[in-house]
Amino acid sequence: MGLDPNKPALFVSIEEDTNDAASYMAFIILALLSGYFNRWDIFVLDNWTGHLNAEAAMLEDLLWNYAGPDGLPMRILVVYLPTRSPELNPIELVFQILVQRLKKECLLGVRAYSVLARDFAYKVFGETAQGNLPLLP
Repeated sequence: MGLDPNKPALFVSIEEDTNDAASYMAFIILALLSGYFNRWDIFVLDNWTGHLNAEAAMLEDLLWNYAGPDGLPMRILVVYLPTRSPELNPIELVFQILVQRLKKECLLGVRAYSVLARDFAYKVFGETAQGNLPLLP
């Protein structure tokens, strides 16, 4: 299918705390309600434990059956990557670069990290970044 040129290529949220399954589900629901997903999208997930818990089955059902703007099911397919396959997950390479830059900058505090992460997202994805990119206090 490819990306919809009328929608942002990336939906992001920078949070102060670490992610858990509940915050992950809330993020996906926010993306769904914002209209980020297209009908028949394929949603690829790695093997993070938050993707593989009991809520994962609920996510699969939600994305498959969620009614789009026209009332028809979105039919978004969830596909899981095999274990230990970073070559199939290019975003891991982006995260690795981000972590290296954060360590190189030696900045302390959540706000400093959020500034770097936000700036990095805009540099990588430009105006195609959509979502919550605030500066943390």
